Amino acid sequence: MTATSGTVRFRRVSRQDPCPVCGKPDWCRVFDDGGVQCMREASPIVCRGGGWLHWPDGRAGDWRDRVFPALPAPVPRPTPTADPVLLDRAFRALLAACPLSPAHARSCTSAG
Repeated sequence: MTATSGTVRFRRVSRQDPCPVCGKPDWCRVFDDGGVQCMREASPIVCRGGGWLHWPDGRAGDWRDRVFPALPAPVPRPTPTADPVLLDRAFRALLAACPLSPAHARSCTSAG
């Protein structure tokens, strides 16, 4: 018997077609992509609905084989630095054009 869960097709095991992992005729299911959800034999992949997922014939045709590899991380470019004398001149001109209030000036000088 073939059934569908969402978009995944599977068949339940039977006496004529037992579970390829544990050999039992019930409680397990085999998916169209070759995966087996065995309810008796443990594997590293635990299924949400119970049991464990096995890949007896490997994962041939796995979707992860068709995904593009991750791009390498971009190489960080060095941050450009300005001449300290030029920066001092620019900020002094900015402060002259936009003077601080007395309260802000005290806050800046007390902070160091």
